[in-house]
Amino acid sequence: MDQESISQLVLAVCDFYQQPRLQCRQSNISLVIPQLKEKILSELKLYLLKSIENLYTDMEKDLFVSIYANVIHEAGFLWASGKVKLDKEEIAKKISLFVLGGQNSL
Repeated sequence: MDQESISQLVLAVCDFYQQPRLQCRQSNISLVIPQLKEKILSELKLYLLKSIENLYTDMEKDLFVSIYANVIHEAGFLWASGKVKLDKEEIAKKISLFVLGGQNSL
């Protein structure tokens, strides 16, 4: 797992959450968000699990993959919902450094 791949994951989540806003009426968004979140987290976990496959024990992978996926997801979601005023590239960079910093401290 490197900074660029984590940044790309954050940007993908940002973009993924922007799509329904363009296609759905505002009243339908609240019904779709939980399904989107579950799907995104599932895909992030699969990707991250492959990325750290040989780095940790199975117990550590279960913990770290879930944490990393949730951090990446939450950053993209907060940006797409307008709760973070930074541009998405800056958020992607900050989150990738945050994740890697946590990973390197282990």
